[in-house]
Amino acid sequence: MLTADDIRDRVRSRPFRPLRIVTSSGEAYDGLHPDLIMMGQHDITVGLLDSGPSTY
Repeated sequence: MLTADDIRDRVRSRPFRPLRIVTSSGEAYDGLHPDLIMMGQHDITVGLLDSGPSTY
């Protein structure tokens, strides 16, 4: 099991390598860009890319 510090180190590493976070309930979230992974003191937020048509 990774700690918050382990995840934070992976997000800050250069070059960034995408990572998959799997929750204790089995849900998986792919962190595809470091700007889409936000670490709090007690939680983590992973932004998802929209696969729909571009608006610009």
